[in-house]
Formats: sequence, C-alpha cells, structure tokens
Amino acid sequence: MIKQFENEHVRLERTKGIIKVTYSVEHMTLPIARECVRDRIWMFSDTLFLVDHSSIKTLDRDASKYLASPAAFQGIGKCALLTDKLLLKLVFNLYFSIIKQPSAVKYFTSEEDGIKWLHD
Repeated sequence: MIKQFENEHVRLERTKGIIKVTYSVEHMTLPIARECVRDRIWMFSDTLFLVDHSSIKTLDRDASKYLASPAAFQGIGKCALLTDKLLLKLVFNLYFSIIKQPSAVKYFTSEEDGIKWLHD
C-alpha cells in the first residue's frame, strides 16, 4: 500500500485513512490540474481527502472548470478543502450549499476541523 507520492506540483500522503493533498504550485493551469488528478486516481483508491491549496495564488479558468467537474472528483467520497482565508471559506461553503458537487465538499480554516468532518 502506497503511503505517499510527490512530484513538482503536488504531494499526496495517506494518514489514518485520509489522503492529504498539498499543492506546491502558485499558478494552477489545466495541464497541471489534469496531471495531479491523474496521479491521485492512479496512486490512491481512498475516498476521504484533505486538500491544502493555500500555495495556489491563481487558478486559470480551464483548470477551475476541470477541478469542479465529475472527472476530477472520481473516487472521492468526501473532500475537506483547507484555506487560510475566512472569506473564501464562507463564500465557497455558501456556493457548495447551492450548487451541488459530485462529492461532499466543504471548506475549513482548520485542518483539525476538516479531519473531524471527514470522519463524521
């Protein structure tokens, strides 16, 4: 069983049944997004994900559309997204309550709260 995987764009690490995804890029493009999703699907079959995308400063339109698509959510049961920005958390949680996602998704400013929600 693979415990971790890392390339120049992302680090994936399994801990206690959760895959923590930590991006290392500042600008997310469609090719990078596709590569990260492909690697996640190929390496891990787990369904609980904790995604820290605080390093990403810009997200191009095509990457944004792809990362919100059912293809990008393949294999994900629940996804806790980490942000250090309270306003971003509030706006996206409102958005997710209106626009249904392929999987359960929620933003958190605390990793501990995200992990607790994933295990609920």
